[in-house]
Amino acid sequence: MRAFLFLTAASRDFAVKVLVVPVAGQVGGTASDTAAVLPLPDRSQVRTAVPALLGSPRWRRRITDAYPLPARARIAPVTLAAAGVSALGVPPGTPVHVARSYLAPLGVAIAEQLGSPWASLDLDDDDEQLARVLGDRDEASAYRRLVSVFGPLFQAVSLAAPEEAAVISQGHHLATTVIPNAVSLPDRGPPSQHARCRAGTGRKASASCSSAI
Repeated sequence: MRAFLFLTAASRDFAVKVLVVPVAGQVGGTASDTAAVLPLPDRSQVRTAVPALLGSPRWRRRITDAYPLPARARIAPVTLAAAGVSALGVPPGTPVHVARSYLAPLGVAIAEQLGSPWASLDLDDDDEQLARVLGDRDEASAYRRLVSVFGPLFQAVSLAAPEEAAVISQGHHLATTVIPNAVSLPDRGPPSQHARCRAGTGRKASASCSSAI
């Protein structure tokens, strides 16, 4: 729902192409003019691509500092960037918006291959804190390293809750923006007479509505 609202808002000013990275399981539907699904690699494909990635001093430093990554980030490795750019089919210089922390490394790699002028990251939640609440210290530490390494590479970072935004901002020295979760309500049309009466005040309003209540 949150991603849909981001998409709806962005579509008012941009021609948006969505890249679905199915780290939580396969998704239905097929590629279209506005969306593409990125096939995930098996372990052998990841091992084959890693040496080329480590040949870049910049990426070698990033991966070393963030290692080991959270489980979902390992499912969608940065070695998928070229395939992601191909699946998107967008022109060079296209800005990139990434949803969720575990896709941040891949999002950075895609933005760099596109030569994007800016990239934004919506963490939504503080995944480190969530992992700690669930008792998974290793995963919590992995999320802390990930946000520390890749968060500063985005021009904007957002979260849903003010408290979590403050924690991320202070813990990682990041400027964060609070974008609350929201629900898109249908247009109900003009208020009914009953609703208008309930909103009215004073004796005159009560008298004029007495027959309708």
